[in-house]
Amino acid sequence: MITVKVDTKAATRWLSDIQKKQIPFATSVAINKTMIEVQEGLTREMAVFDRPQTYTKKGVFYKKSDKRNLTSVVGLKARQGVAGIPGSKGAPLNEYLEAQVEAGPRVDKRSEILLKRAGILPSGYQTRPGSGARLDAYGNMSRGQIVQILSWFKTFGGIKESGRYKGRDTRSAKLNRGSKAKPFEYFVVPDGMPGLATGIWRRQGRKIEPILIFIQPPIYRKRYDFYGVANKIINARFQRQFDQALKMALATAK
Repeated sequence: MITVKVDTKAATRWLSDIQKKQIPFATSVAINKTMIEVQEGLTREMAVFDRPQTYTKKGVFYKKSDKRNLTSVVGLKARQGVAGIPGSKGAPLNEYLEAQVEAGPRVDKRSEILLKRAGILPSGYQTRPGSGARLDAYGNMSRGQIVQILSWFKTFGGIKESGRYKGRDTRSAKLNRGSKAKPFEYFVVPDGMPGLATGIWRRQGRKIEPILIFIQPPIYRKRYDFYGVANKIINARFQRQFDQALKMALATAK
């Protein structure tokens, strides 16, 4: 998030009364027009991502200033939550994209947080889609399947496995109700089981396939130059916007 604040007291000390009266208005107009350009520039910068989702491409906001408060903020909107999951409104996009802005590991997705709370995803791990996952048009895992998995483990019990999952019955009746396909169930493959990747798998009849693979958090390089793009536009455009706004304000002053 970037904040632009202008103090006009020193600049207006030697101006006429008419000029002093118009300075706050002109400054506010200049700030807002500049921030619109910053918003547009940061949106264009989203092109560095591979098929960014719509809410990501429309995720840059700015808060307008007025002549009584010459402060404006540009930042990233709160991302959408997972439908049907209470409390999953989501982290702000500036957290979601933090690894792309600053470089480093990304924060946990909301689904990963919930899986950790349920004791499914081990601490220190994150997830990636497996070969059996349903993907959307952007290459991300289908939200419907994420909700299905979260509902399965949080609402309908766990899995029939050894160790800490032993004795927790898997309930498939509700998820399979009304389906013409063969009944299915999700199960967890724990770390160290030979032959199968650690993660959440789906069993349907005799077929099993990996849906979510548990991985060590990857380290991301800096890709989204949020601060560089914003500061470049502010430095290049604010003075010009202010000069134009002040000229118009003085020309129409009464």
